[in-house]
Amino acid sequence: MTMDEAFEISNILRCASPASRTEIASFAYMKRYEKGQHVFYDREDLTCFYILLEGMVSLYKLSGRTPVFSSFRRTGCGM
Repeated sequence: MTMDEAFEISNILRCASPASRTEIASFAYMKRYEKGQHVFYDREDLTCFYILLEGMVSLYKLSGRTPVFSSFRRTGCGM
């Protein structure tokens, strides 16, 4: 997938102006994660944000003895 294709798929980036797209593309990159691989951990200092282009991601947090779990899926272009 090219960066231009990623901009079209992403609802948040699709409406960016050409100048904004150029600026974002100057530092953005795409990364593929394997099933079960952690993207980030709770309370980790982050200096970026993630946009799911395709696939599924699960978020979970242990709160006492009760796990809190959410799941997000992206299927197809522009969904």
